[in-house]
Amino acid sequence: MQTYTLEQEDLQNPRFSPAKILVLSIGIIFALNIAGRWLWTSPHSRESIPRTITDGVIDAGAFAFVWLWDEEKRRGKKYKLIVDEDQMSHRFVTSKSVRRGKVMTVIERRRGLLVSEHGRFGTHWFGGVWIPKQLPEYESLKLLAISWKSPLAD
Repeated sequence: MQTYTLEQEDLQNPRFSPAKILVLSIGIIFALNIAGRWLWTSPHSRESIPRTITDGVIDAGAFAFVWLWDEEKRRGKKYKLIVDEDQMSHRFVTSKSVRRGKVMTVIERRRGLLVSEHGRFGTHWFGGVWIPKQLPEYESLKLLAISWKSPLAD
């Protein structure tokens, strides 16, 4: 059994800092809230502009609170990828694992490899094991993941 460990800071995308993501998300939520309550309702049921803006600020603030709480939960955690003869698993905030011969989807992205026991649609919803490119053994782990594909895959 081999264990690979990375710090959370090593996994962050340098193009998108948490602050940029937070500000962008709050702006989008606020804009959608205003559009949904003001532009796409009938003129007879429209609320006042101050009420609509207040609701938008409250919704965006609630999102910011939940997002910051989640970021705080992740802070200081280490990403662990555990590989043994029969399964690969990662542990970060949640745990995921894939077993040998059950791998249905292997998706290579710019920052790493996503390995899942689900099809492409199921991988989108249920996730899989993430193998970051920062690992020195990335290429050998990629070949191992591909060799574990199920005969039913593709």
